[in-house]
Amino acid sequence: MRDGVGAVQSVLVLGGGSEIAQAIVDRLVAARCRTVVLGVREPDRHEATVARIRAAGADTVETVAFDALDPGVHQGSGAHP
Repeated sequence: MRDGVGAVQSVLVLGGGSEIAQAIVDRLVAARCRTVVLGVREPDRHEATVARIRAAGADTVETVAFDALDPGVHQGSGAHP
């Protein structure tokens, strides 16, 4: 979602544990993005990343379980387990 001047306010990043994803989040937070949701395979393993993003200025940082290699768990994907 963008604010009135076009800056990103919130972002969902699938594959949020990757270095590329984290570099993108760092840039967005530096540019006033305040809500970050990271889709990662093991949310409990990303506490340090969450803390770092909050320290950089994000107000809300959450992790959600997401495995791109398992389409059976993608809600609304139409895939069946």
